[in-house]
Amino acid sequence: MTLQTRIKLVFLLQSIAGGAMVTRIPDLQQGLGLSEGELGLVMMGQPLGALFMFLFASRLVERFGTRLSLMVFIPVMAGFLIVQALATSGLVLGAGLFGFAAAFALTNVAMNVEADRVEAATGDKVMNKCHGVWSYGFLATSLLGVAMHGGHVPVLYHFGGLFPLVVLATIWLLGPFQAAAPRAHKGLTRRPAFAVPTLLTLTLVAFGFAGGMTEMGTRIWSIIYVRDTFVVPAWVESLTLPAFSFFMASARMGADTFLRWTGAVRGVRIMLAIAMLGVLFVVFAPNLYLALTGFAMMGVGVCVLFPLMLSTAAQAGDRPASENVAAVTLVNSLIMLGSPALMGLVAEAFGIRVTFGLLLPILMLSFSVAGVLRLRDQAPRTS
Repeated sequence: MTLQTRIKLVFLLQSIAGGAMVTRIPDLQQGLGLSEGELGLVMMGQPLGALFMFLFASRLVERFGTRLSLMVFIPVMAGFLIVQALATSGLVLGAGLFGFAAAFALTNVAMNVEADRVEAATGDKVMNKCHGVWSYGFLATSLLGVAMHGGHVPVLYHFGGLFPLVVLATIWLLGPFQAAAPRAHKGLTRRPAFAVPTLLTLTLVAFGFAGGMTEMGTRIWSIIYVRDTFVVPAWVESLTLPAFSFFMASARMGADTFLRWTGAVRGVRIMLAIAMLGVLFVVFAPNLYLALTGFAMMGVGVCVLFPLMLSTAAQAGDRPASENVAAVTLVNSLIMLGSPALMGLVAEAFGIRVTFGLLLPILMLSFSVAGVLRLRDQAPRTS
C-alpha cells in the first residue's frame, strides 16, 4: 500500500468514526427534551473538548508520533459515541461531546501532519484529496445515520455496533503503518509547552474559520432547519447533510486541478462567492429543493478552506508542522467555542433561517484575507 493510499484511508476511518453522531443530534435532542437554546449550550462541549486537546496536541504528536496517536485515539473517539447514546441529561451528553471532541482534535492534528509529511516526501499534493476522502466517509456515515434516523433505530444500537468495527479497522490499517519523515523547519529545538499562535496562524484562522463554521452549522442545524421549516418525512429531513457532504467531497477531489488553473487566491474567492450565494438560497428558500441546492453550493464553496488553512500552516517552515497545525486549530476552536450556543439562541429568538444568515459576514472575512495562500508553496522539503 502506498503512502498516499494509506493516509487517505486514515482520513476515511477517522471520518467514519467521527461523523456518526451528526445525523443523530435531533434524536439526542428529543430523547433528552432539550430546546434549541439548551442544545446549543450542550453542543459547546465539542469546542471545549477540542480547545482543551489542542493545547497539548502538538507535544503529544511530537512525542508519541502520528501512528500511535491515531491508533489509540480513533477508537477512543468511537467509544465516546456510546457515552453520548447512554446520556441521561444534557450535562452527561455535554461530557460525552467533550471527550469525543478531544479525541477528534488529536487525531485531526496527527493525520493532517502526516498528510503534509507525505506531500513533502513524495512531491504530490494529497491534502485536498485526503479531505475529499474524509468527506466521502462522512457522507457514507451520514447516509447510514439517515437510515437509522428514518428507521427509528435506537442511537445506542447504532453507536454500539459501530465501535467494534472501528477498532478492528484501526488495527488493520495502522498496525503496519510506517510514518513519513518530518518536514524540515527553522524552529527552536526546545519548544514551548503549548502551541503559541503567531501572526501567520491568526491570519490563517481568519481565512479558514468560515469553512469550519459552515460545516458545524450544517451538521448541527441543517436537519433541524428542514424539520422546522418544511413538512417532509423523517428520512427526508436528513438529506441536507448528505447533499452538503457529497458536493464538498466531490469538489475537494478536483480542487487541486481547479486551483492550479485559476491560481489559489482567485480560485478560492470564486468558490467563496458560490458559498455566499448558497447561504442566500438557504435563508430564503421557499421549498426543500432550493434549500438542498443551497446546501450543495455551500459544500462546494467552502470545501478547500480547512485543508488549505492546515496545509499552509504545516508548510510555513518556521517551526514544526504539528505546532503550526495545533496553533491554527487551537485558535479556530477558541473562536468557535461560543458558536453553537450563539446559533442556538439566534434560532430560538429569530428563527432557524436567520441562523444560517450569520454565515455571510464570516464568508466575507475569508474572502478578504485569501491572499495569505500565496505562502503555501514556499515550503521546505523533508529533513
